[in-house]
Amino acid sequence: MVRGVELKSDIHATGTEIVHGSAQKFVMHVTRSFEYRFDIIGNMPETDGFDGKTAWHLGGAGVPHIASYSDRDLTRIVAYIQAGVWACKNSPIEIVSEKGNDLVIKCKDGSTTVNLTLDPKTHTAMKLTSWGPSGNEVWKFSDYILFSGILVPKVIAHENGDTVDTATIKEMSPNFGGTINFKMPAATSDGYTFDLAANPQIEVKRKFGYLFVRPKVDGKDEGWWFLDTGAEVMVIDPELAKTHKMKAVGNDSVSGVVANVKTSFWKGIEFQLGPVTIRNSSYMELEMKQFTDGFGMNVVGICGYDFISRVAMDIDPTKATLGIYPAGKAALPTNGAWTSFLFHGNMPSLSCNFEGNHQGLFSLDTGSGSTVDFFSPAVSKYELLKDRKVSSVMTGGAGGASESKMGPLDWFIFGSKKFEKPVVGFQTTTKGGFASPFVDGNIGMQFMGKFRMILDYQNSRLALIEAKN
Repeated sequence: MVRGVELKSDIHATGTEIVHGSAQKFVMHVTRSFEYRFDIIGNMPETDGFDGKTAWHLGGAGVPHIASYSDRDLTRIVAYIQAGVWACKNSPIEIVSEKGNDLVIKCKDGSTTVNLTLDPKTHTAMKLTSWGPSGNEVWKFSDYILFSGILVPKVIAHENGDTVDTATIKEMSPNFGGTINFKMPAATSDGYTFDLAANPQIEVKRKFGYLFVRPKVDGKDEGWWFLDTGAEVMVIDPELAKTHKMKAVGNDSVSGVVANVKTSFWKGIEFQLGPVTIRNSSYMELEMKQFTDGFGMNVVGICGYDFISRVAMDIDPTKATLGIYPAGKAALPTNGAWTSFLFHGNMPSLSCNFEGNHQGLFSLDTGSGSTVDFFSPAVSKYELLKDRKVSSVMTGGAGGASESKMGPLDWFIFGSKKFEKPVVGFQTTTKGGFASPFVDGNIGMQFMGKFRMILDYQNSRLALIEAKN
C-alpha cells in the first residue's frame, strides 16, 4: 500500500455484519473529504457518523449524542482504516511512531493513540489494537480489493472479550444515487410517546443512596428498577423476560465494573414510567436476585440510557418523587444554572478538580452509592495510594467483585461544592470498566445526592443546585 495516494471518489459500500450475535445489514459511506456514515440496520441498529467536525453515535435507543474524548478518536480511526482511507493524502490520521510494520497512530486533532500492525508483504492495515475491558480490543482487516485507487478491506473482524463481530463488504460503488446526511440526526419518535396530560411526578425510593423507580411492564407492576445513569442500556431479569415472552435478538460480551459479562439481549415489552412509554428498546439480560437479596426489595431491572435520554429529569433529594418532563422542558430554578457536559459512551461526563490541583474526567453514575471511585490507571497516574492510609474493601457490580482500596482524599470539587476529606474509592482491578484509561473515575450518589439535579441528555446539560438538607 502506497501512502499519500489521493482518493479518487467517494466510497459507498453495502454488506452484512454480525453485531451482538445478530446478522444485520451494513452500509458505509465515506467522502473524499473524509466525512463518513456507517449504518447497521436490523434488530439492534447502530449508526456512527462524522460530518467533518462533529462525530456522533446513534444506538437502538433512537437518541443520538456527540461522540467525545476517546470515543471521538477511536471511532474515527476504526472508520478510516475500515474504509481504506487512513493513509490517503490529507488523511485525518497521523503516525506517532513507526518501527518496522508496527505503528502507533492517532487522529491529528485527537490524543488517543492505538497500535496498528501492517501486513509485511502488502503494507496494508492488518490489525488495530486498543485497550479493552477484558484485555485488548482488536480489529482485523483482510481480503483487500482495489477501489478508487486505494486498497479497501472486504472483511473486518472486531474482537472484544469473548465476542467477535464480523463485517463483510459485498458491493462497492463511487455513487450512492441519493442524498446522504452526515450530520447528527434528531431523536427518533419510533416506539416512544410522552403523555403531556399525565402527572410528571413519579415515586422514587432511595436506599443506601441508590435510586429506584417502579415502571409498568406491559401494563403490570413487576417490581423496582434501578434508575442508573451508569447503565448504557436497559437491563431486565431473565425470569421477567421469559414471563413476558420477550424475543432474544442477540448476545454480546459487555463491560462490567471489574470484568466483562457474557449476556443476551431481548425485545418485546412495553415499558411505561410516569408519562413516558417506550416500546422498541432492547434489554440486556442480567440476573437481579443478588440485588433483591441485598436491598431487601424486589429488584427486576435497570432503567438506563434508553429511558433517561428521552426525557429531562428533576431529581430533588428532599422529595419522595422526581419529575419527568419532555427533553428541554424541565424548568430551571431561579438559583440554578445549566452546565454543559459531554458523553463518554452513553454516560454524561464532567471535568472535576481534586487533591493536588489535578483535573480529570469523571462519569456521573446514579447507579453508584460511592462518593467517587478513581479508576486503576488514574490511581497510578496521580500516585493516589502513595503515603495514604487506606483500607481494603470489595467493589462489585455487573461482572462480579474485586478488591479495591478506600481512604480519605484531601478535597474534591463537584458542582459548586468543595468536599473536604471525603472517603473515596481507589480501584486496583486490571479488567472491567474500572480499569479504563479513558476516564479518571465515576462520581456516585454520595456526592450527587447532595444536590437537586436536573438532567437533560438531549441538550447535553445539567443543573446542580445544592440541597438545603
